[in-house]
Amino acid sequence: MNASQMISGGLDQVLAMFMIDVENMTDEQLAEKKMGVGRSPIDMTAEVALFNAMCSKILSGGTAQYDPEAMGAAMAELDSREKACAALKENTDKLSGVIGGLSDEDLGAEITAPWGEPITKAGLANMCVGHMMYHDGQINFIQTLNGDNEVHWMKLKG
Repeated sequence: MNASQMISGGLDQVLAMFMIDVENMTDEQLAEKKMGVGRSPIDMTAEVALFNAMCSKILSGGTAQYDPEAMGAAMAELDSREKACAALKENTDKLSGVIGGLSDEDLGAEITAPWGEPITKAGLANMCVGHMMYHDGQINFIQTLNGDNEVHWMKLKG
């Protein structure tokens, strides 16, 4: 197994964890903004789906730039469990395939991140895994605030 396959496998694992956590929330919990100002889990799911799509494009040799207005409009379209989870799965599966196909030489290539800074392809690929885990952790915390202390990913096989 090479480095790109390890990163791709990590992304697949975090996707499974993220999805099972979202599956174990009610629609009301997914839409709720804690204290009226927090971000909802559905917003976090939509953000991760769109970030992964941007990164897939960049890691495939294209360009993408973070635009807060465009991101907000695209996130508003992913306003349900079904839409956000479908986009997350589709975009993350595509990203995983792109990452898994990168050579060690490709991983060392410098590119421009969506926010305009230089980064290696390996750095951006790793950031995708960390970004998804970060938001899954936020979702886990929201679950505990709702009285759900179960570690849902423990149900996953493999």
